[in-house]
Amino acid sequence: MKMTWIDYLGNKLAVDSVYSAAPSLVDVRLHEVRLHQDGPRVSLRLDLNDFPDNPPRKWVVGKFNRTQLTLVLIDISDFQMTGWSLNNIGDLTFDKCNVGIRVKFAGPSLRIECTARFIEVEKISGYCDSDAITRQTG
Repeated sequence: MKMTWIDYLGNKLAVDSVYSAAPSLVDVRLHEVRLHQDGPRVSLRLDLNDFPDNPPRKWVVGKFNRTQLTLVLIDISDFQMTGWSLNNIGDLTFDKCNVGIRVKFAGPSLRIECTARFIEVEKISGYCDSDAITRQTG
């Protein structure tokens, strides 16, 4: 069985409980990068393009159409970040390396690269993206 990005997570149940297959990390929108000295850690808050096939009831009732995921990269090293804009769209990738997991975010306006010992889901939530509704009906 082929390894997916979810397999790199220490607590993958949060994602597995709402998605039957790993959602794509291609062309995701990165909203926030938070650096923490303890750990050291980095939190990445991003929108996924794939809505879950098994969303929580409150997401259905709230007519949510977008999933937001915050990942925390723990015990990071070699952190590099170049660029930032109002529209940080890119691909997030994970690869095993000799000291942990190599994490890369690459897009036209932003590049991030670091090594993390562990990756955890800090938060997964749904919301209604009115821009997405406009794009679908426009």
